[in-house]
Amino acid sequence: MAISYDPKIRSFHFRSIHPFLFMGTTSDRYAGWLGQIYSPEKYKGKIKRRSKKVGSKSFVEEILPVESVEEYFQHFSVLELDFTFYRPLKDQEGNPTQNYHTLRAYSQYLKKEDHLVLKVPQAFFAKKVWQQEVFGPNPTYLDARAFKNQFYEPALELVDPWLCGLLFEQEYHRKQDRPSAREVAQELDRFFEAIPKDPRYHVELRTESFLSPPLFEVLEKHGVGQVLSHWSWLPPLRRQFHLSGQRFLAASGDVIIRLMTPRGMRYEEAYAKAHPFDKLIHGMLQESMVQETARLAKEAIDRGFRANILINNRSGGNAPIIAQKVAAAFVRALPPPSHRFLGRLYVKIFGDLVRLASDPKRFEHHEGRGAVGNECSLFVFHRGLGKAQGAPRLDAPAPCNEQARGHRGQVIELKLHGGKACLPFHLGPSGPETGCIHKGCAYTSMDHPIGLKMLFLNTGLKVGPAPIQGPNFNGKELEIGTSIHMPKHLFQVCWV
Repeated sequence: MAISYDPKIRSFHFRSIHPFLFMGTTSDRYAGWLGQIYSPEKYKGKIKRRSKKVGSKSFVEEILPVESVEEYFQHFSVLELDFTFYRPLKDQEGNPTQNYHTLRAYSQYLKKEDHLVLKVPQAFFAKKVWQQEVFGPNPTYLDARAFKNQFYEPALELVDPWLCGLLFEQEYHRKQDRPSAREVAQELDRFFEAIPKDPRYHVELRTESFLSPPLFEVLEKHGVGQVLSHWSWLPPLRRQFHLSGQRFLAASGDVIIRLMTPRGMRYEEAYAKAHPFDKLIHGMLQESMVQETARLAKEAIDRGFRANILINNRSGGNAPIIAQKVAAAFVRALPPPSHRFLGRLYVKIFGDLVRLASDPKRFEHHEGRGAVGNECSLFVFHRGLGKAQGAPRLDAPAPCNEQARGHRGQVIELKLHGGKACLPFHLGPSGPETGCIHKGCAYTSMDHPIGLKMLFLNTGLKVGPAPIQGPNFNGKELEIGTSIHMPKHLFQVCWV
């Protein structure tokens, strides 16, 4: 039976399915996606052909120019660039490599609402690598200095505004030369202690025995996310999540789910079946992968995390069509709009810095600085879906019009219910009366302007109603887990 898709999903537009759902692929520029993601007429005479050897066979790949990423982001909201896995951005002498120039070329076509995940070079995370046709020990394995100088700093130089994830992919360890999980945990603990602190780190462990408490304790300690990967020799996605204690660990508030290959199928076989990546391959796509991905994404969002789903052609033949199936399964899993629980938002004050996160433990990974006495206002409100459905509600630490005592450094929890969720924000100059809504700020019109106005002062927290009406909102998107410096500025979070 054919599935009836929402019109946006049917036309491969995945950006507006849910504000906390970020769908994308593990690479781009495939000619096999012409007519789906890319317009054929735009790339006439611009498609390059290259030969690729996989196992004992050779294949011809047809690749679009880098400029096609603009059209890619009309459909998807996140892109994993995997070419950075094969070579650092700078060599040992500090000279830019070809990957540096390619990444810089990508940056020229990115818009502020686009998001990137970069794969960390295997040179810094693989225990063994191929060198001069010999597979042996990697001299720069977990080399913190080399990682920082040859990849991390150049990456931030080029794409920091768009970067939402740095993905460390650990290779599969064969049983005969496999270290213990505790040994690996100790190595990773030292490594993440030594490299620059960043909440955007994520690790994909491809050895099932490493999905164990010692490793997860280290990841949680450093705020590093566990990548849930549908890959050849790993257990099902739900089982991987269960082994971590059903915890989402990333300090950034992001969850990454990668759909790489069918379980039980080797890379070489999956590539050969999927090539040239222009259609689904009968019998290749595993329906359990689609359903588990949709349910895990929903669970992450229910807990206030952002769900990033990254799809590889090799998981079924054609990533855009697989994305349709996952998106449709996700939409079916959602409750009726009027009954949706949008998760919890936590707020903490550090002088002139306000931090938002989906889990209060995330605050342990950030130390705020600022002059005591600086103040800001935080507006949190909802938009209902129509009067017939009734106004959504907001549960707060104290009823409106009453004062809730809160002090600098205290974590305040807001429970949000109803409507659709997104987090735009606007910074504007504050006026002489703190806590007022000022003419210079643009706000969203809403059917049910219900919410809280919170004024954070050195002495405490005041809570009161904040009905807001106004012109179209022209702010930009603020993601849970980010920090905004705002001395003497107005700050608002809108759930619309």
